[in-house]
Amino acid sequence: MKKIILILIFAMCVFAQTIHLNNFTTDLFSKINKEPEEITLSLVITGRYVQDEKYKVIDALNIVIGSFYAEELLTSQGKESFKKLFIKYAAKKHSVDIDNIYILKLKINQNLSTNNTNNNIINVLKKAGCCKNISKK
Repeated sequence: MKKIILILIFAMCVFAQTIHLNNFTTDLFSKINKEPEEITLSLVITGRYVQDEKYKVIDALNIVIGSFYAEELLTSQGKESFKKLFIKYAAKKHSVDIDNIYILKLKINQNLSTNNTNNNIINVLKKAGCCKNISKK
């Protein structure tokens, strides 16, 4: 019985592959500025044959990430929704089996022309109920 379990675990490890996407940059529409915002994203994606079909994974990433607002991806709910939608879309459209997605870095690159972007993002998150007011005592 132990041999069978070890063989199954070994087989799963052999087929699992990992992709590291570092500093993936794209433009997402902003709810606040009503303009595109540049975001930078670093991901680790694991799954069956994902390295061999990296072009399909990147295509799915581009399509799925474009369906989110920049500010939505800053919340934990938005990140979890992004992961679930990404896995489902890659499986349905490209038949790519993604097991896990790990977000290592996600940041909105600031335009020099927009000085109040941080305050605007905080205000939108507060209105959505994602941030609490912290008062100094």
